Amino acid sequence: MPADRPHEATATDSPYREPVTTYPVRFSFGFGRFLTVDFINVLTLGTVLIPTVCMVLFAIRFWGSWAGPFECGLFAVFTLATGLGITLGYHRFFTHGVFETSPLVTRTLGILGAFAAQGPLLFWCSCHRTHHQHSDHEGDLHSPHLHGKGLWGTIKGLFHAHLGWIVLTGNYRYKPKTVRDLYANPDVRFVDHYYLYWLFLGLALPMLAGGLYHRSWEGAVLGLLWGGFARIFFVHHITWSVNSFGHVFGDQAYRTHDQSRNNLFLAMLGLGDGWHNNHHAFPRSARHGMKWWQLDLTYQVIEVLEKFGLVWKVRRIPEEQLKGKALKQVA
Repeated sequence: MPADRPHEATATDSPYREPVTTYPVRFSFGFGRFLTVDFINVLTLGTVLIPTVCMVLFAIRFWGSWAGPFECGLFAVFTLATGLGITLGYHRFFTHGVFETSPLVTRTLGILGAFAAQGPLLFWCSCHRTHHQHSDHEGDLHSPHLHGKGLWGTIKGLFHAHLGWIVLTGNYRYKPKTVRDLYANPDVRFVDHYYLYWLFLGLALPMLAGGLYHRSWEGAVLGLLWGGFARIFFVHHITWSVNSFGHVFGDQAYRTHDQSRNNLFLAMLGLGDGWHNNHHAFPRSARHGMKWWQLDLTYQVIEVLEKFGLVWKVRRIPEEQLKGKALKQVA
């Protein structure tokens, strides 16, 4: 994170409150009975199920309708933009602080990440830091290795790591102490506080683009489908696949305390985040694809931003440190 935020924010010096989505709300039904609803669970579950249901309904409604290069382009542009919002923004910059940048770029990356509908910024970073702290051990929110042995244990573990930890367990909470450094930054608090606005803006923009291009409400709906719901569905499952398959399938090039794996297929779809063993071995590295042949689109974007002076102090791992943790020589 930028170094110009030296103090820890307090309730008196912060102009923003934490969003309601970080708090459980308790409803009383009398006779000592209560129902506790954590709105972050409801919101996250909604962004998981609603895009899926809408895709099915819209596919039935518009079955056979023409969808040409514009819809494909809209899907690609918003998938890339919001995917980078997660991999470059939420993940590498905010969670791990792999470079420093200006307030404008900070807010831009945060808003693009919010467009992906994976939760408020502070919540996402808190969950991911907790994952790194306990990776594949007790306390890890989405490890696939804590659910028994054998084929059935593997299946249960993969489902839990991919989706079950969100829709079934509900055992994850926003932990303020894990993101105190982020909360001290007013740009982060701004993005986090207005998460719902960014979420709806991320749906409104492709809908507007589709409506203007086709000059019809049907075009607007198609824009919402491909640039909104279909894109959210796709990016969600790529992120979850790194959590699940990225800890089971692939190889390990570096020594870690978990079962993280490097997976070429996930790296291609996940803009470089599929080099998961590399990342867990060196979490503060801006680069996940450590070898020349390990495609890491997110890191390449960081390099471009660095050349234009938009980011600086990019963290890279010296060769001797890479060799010191290597399990084997990789070409």
